[in-house]
Amino acid sequence: MSPLWKLTLQRINFKNSSLIILGILFLGALVGLIVYPCGVEYFLIARDVFSYQQSYDSEFCEVLVERIYLFNENCESHLEIFDCG
Repeated sequence: MSPLWKLTLQRINFKNSSLIILGILFLGALVGLIVYPCGVEYFLIARDVFSYQQSYDSEFCEVLVERIYLFNENCESHLEIFDCG
C-alpha cells in the first residue's frame, strides 16, 4: 500500500467512518422512498389489514378499503378489496 493511503487511513478513525456509513445509508433510504413510495404505503396497509382482522371494526374497514383503492390506482397494484359487510 502506498504511503499516501496509509496516512489517509490513519486519519480516518472509527467514529468518522461510522458517521459516513450512516449518512450514506440515510441518503440511500431517502432516495428509495422518493423513487418508490408505494413500498412504504404497502407495508402500512398490510399493518392496518392485520389490525382490522383483530377488531373487525366496520368504520375502520371502510377507511381501509378506500386506502386500498387509492393505493391500487396510484401504484398500479392489484391488492384485493375486501367486503366490509
